[in-house]
Amino acid sequence: MSLLRFGPYDFVNALLYQYGRYRVPGLSLEKQATEPSYDLSGMLQLHQGALVINVPNALVRGIFDALDQPGVQLPHAAKTNRLWAHAVVLTSGEVAKIGADKIRERGKRMRYRLGGLLSHTLAPSEQKLGAVWLLLLHSPELQEVRRSYGLSSLPSAGGFYCLVAIKKRGVLSYTTVNRLSPHDGRPMTELSSVLGDSGV
Repeated sequence: MSLLRFGPYDFVNALLYQYGRYRVPGLSLEKQATEPSYDLSGMLQLHQGALVINVPNALVRGIFDALDQPGVQLPHAAKTNRLWAHAVVLTSGEVAKIGADKIRERGKRMRYRLGGLLSHTLAPSEQKLGAVWLLLLHSPELQEVRRSYGLSSLPSAGGFYCLVAIKKRGVLSYTTVNRLSPHDGRPMTELSSVLGDSGV
């Protein structure tokens, strides 16, 4: 039978059989409502004055390995020159206004799910980088943290972003034209506060 003719039940059970040789009697995605899963989680901590959520380095490395773009590099923290995947929840400016000692969520784990992979072309005035790739995280719990301190649900950049890859300006004759980027031409300084220390 062609996979194109599989219903959701057949397709899921085919995958289960292939990887674990299991079948789920009565499983029918056509009859059951599906909803987004927020079963991923990361720990909140203060870093360089900002409140960030940790993201597995292996996740970023996996996405980077699948990224079909020439000349890209993994983002490394400036001080350690090592990959440290994270997303900013409260910027350093926001934490300073609240008071770091008043942040109650440090050390707690918060749930999220993965959003899309976004490319962002930087303005020509940015001398060092030409583009960055960002993984969007969706998290009602992180939004609630921000609202509990009287802030907007999302940071000023419009979401919780984890930096996945960078491309330095001039690499492989890089051009600033990128039809996938919704924010073409914005300077890097507008994103730096929500990306944290990534060596960029």
